Amino acid sequence: MFGQEVAPTDYDLRFRCFGFPVRITPWFWIVSAALWWSEKLDYTLVGVAAVFVSILLHELGHAFAIRYYGGYSEIVLHHLGSYATCRVNPSRWGNIVISAAGPAAGLSL
Repeated sequence: MFGQEVAPTDYDLRFRCFGFPVRITPWFWIVSAALWWSEKLDYTLVGVAAVFVSILLHELGHAFAIRYYGGYSEIVLHHLGSYATCRVNPSRWGNIVISAAGPAAGLSL
């Protein structure tokens, strides 16, 4: 699984965010809800929303850096993981910037 793209399904939620295609598998919602499960539904929903926003923001950091280097990126959220595809071959420094952009986006939040 590591290093392989997650195959799309008919149940994936798809939208664009800042021009990047975003795909969310149903397992992302299920695992997030299981981690934040509470007898009070609003607590669970707030927890899932927090996971969604923080992971999407992290991947957007990578995607914007990839765009800066002239590449194309698609964001996929699955299980409790995610990835931003990288269709560019930057320099070594570019790879460092792209890798650091995700955590930097989270720290900025």
